[in-house]
Amino acid sequence: MKILKSTGLTDTFDEKKLHLSLAKAGVPEADIPEIINEVSRGVKENMKSTEIFKKSCSLLGKRSKQWAGRYRLKRAILELGPSGFNFEQLVSKLFQRKAYETRTNLIMTGQCIDHEVDVRAENEDEIILVECKFHNHPGYRSDVRTALYIYSRFEDIKDNPKNSSQKYHRGAIFTNTRFTQDAVKYGQCKGLRLIGWGSPSDENLQQLLESAFLYPITCLPVLSNWEKKALLDSGLLLCSDIRRESQLLKAGIKTKRIRGILQEARKLSGPYYS
Repeated sequence: MKILKSTGLTDTFDEKKLHLSLAKAGVPEADIPEIINEVSRGVKENMKSTEIFKKSCSLLGKRSKQWAGRYRLKRAILELGPSGFNFEQLVSKLFQRKAYETRTNLIMTGQCIDHEVDVRAENEDEIILVECKFHNHPGYRSDVRTALYIYSRFEDIKDNPKNSSQKYHRGAIFTNTRFTQDAVKYGQCKGLRLIGWGSPSDENLQQLLESAFLYPITCLPVLSNWEKKALLDSGLLLCSDIRRESQLLKAGIKTKRIRGILQEARKLSGPYYS
């Protein structure tokens, strides 16, 4: 059965891929076959992958809001837009969870010119300069031109004697989509760390966020679109940021909805909700 991907290309509907996605979302192995069977029955020739995703989310939501929230992480990050500000904050929080001190939206002077740096992360051993590339379309790939441009900027910053340090300096690009093969090859050659959705195979964006329980509030299926926007506008980015009734009331959420939202936020926050 052929399906239409978000890139505009066609692919074969693969139950094994769906099985893997469900397992990553924490769905117990015993429940996965039934969900796959229900989804498969509704798949039609040239059906959009987004429709299959919505169907899967709906089925998961009926069984567990927690499973549905984890399953829709990639979509939830897309909903952080349209600007890249919230994605930059998410990447900053990821480094903070790993005991780095971070600063965002900096202007750093290079040997030749000034440069804007999205995230500067520092610990006892190293300083990492991060460029965040947020895309509203899941099919977009950051190409080698992006890697070339970012690497040259970071090198100019490093070459400024005022930025010298005994700590190891390196650059990184984080994106919520993927990189082209040439971009990956260039990054590997130059020591430029490229972190995207599903790439590299170890410690990619999905794995890093899941292991740190960094689930944006947009993961919560219990929230409507306007509620998500209201909470983001009020400065609440993560499920673990939602801790008090007063935060939800201030964002304009009705009292009768608050208890359910707090419960679901707690489930996705793991050990970081206390």
